[in-house]
Amino acid sequence: MVYIEAKYRNDSVIKDTDGIVVYGMKNTPGYVITKNPEDYGICEK
Repeated sequence: MVYIEAKYRNDSVIKDTDGIVVYGMKNTPGYVITKNPEDYGICEK
């Protein structure tokens, strides 16, 4: 299983209450897709 969240707003901050954090599991990858190329990278939550 893989978790994917798409954000289309300019503020693409991942909050602790977002579904990808709440429902994600430690060993399950999660991806956030944004419209900003500057958001590229790994985020630890």
